[in-house]
Amino acid sequence: MFDRVYEPLSVPSVMIDDYRGAYQATAHLIENGCKRIVHLGGPQHLNNIYRNRYKGYCDALTAAGYEISSSLVFFDTLTKERGKEAMKEVLKKNPDGIFAVSDFSALGAFEFLREKQVRIPEDVAIVGFANEPFTEIMGMSSVEQHPGEMGEIAVNLLFDLLNSSSGRKEKKHI
Repeated sequence: MFDRVYEPLSVPSVMIDDYRGAYQATAHLIENGCKRIVHLGGPQHLNNIYRNRYKGYCDALTAAGYEISSSLVFFDTLTKERGKEAMKEVLKKNPDGIFAVSDFSALGAFEFLREKQVRIPEDVAIVGFANEPFTEIMGMSSVEQHPGEMGEIAVNLLFDLLNSSSGRKEKKHI
């Protein structure tokens, strides 16, 4: 399995460390002076991907001595449209940072903030997740997932499994 893993299956898998990526992204915002950091999160029922990213966000805030404000947390915001909607609700709460678990929701937040003439990153800094090609054009920080490298590792694990003479399925997690 690759990226999204169905945990009950005992098969090899390749995933990014979602917790660590989220923790580092949030810590990056904190290191750059952000104190009121919005979390544009994903659905909490989808494996551990978005739960781990939310936990990384929360733990980074806690480690810095910040409280977690439910008014700055939005779930199910994986699209550009949902990123914009969330920013409409939260802008009046004076955020100075955004950690988006999807570059697409980060793009929606970016577009909304630009429309409102908010300076990025001077007034509100944004960090996304996935490092989609458009983030480079925007000059936005994003967590790199290395999908090509992950895909190559997953294919090699599959070939190892197919070529295994024992037929045993070793649960190898990378």
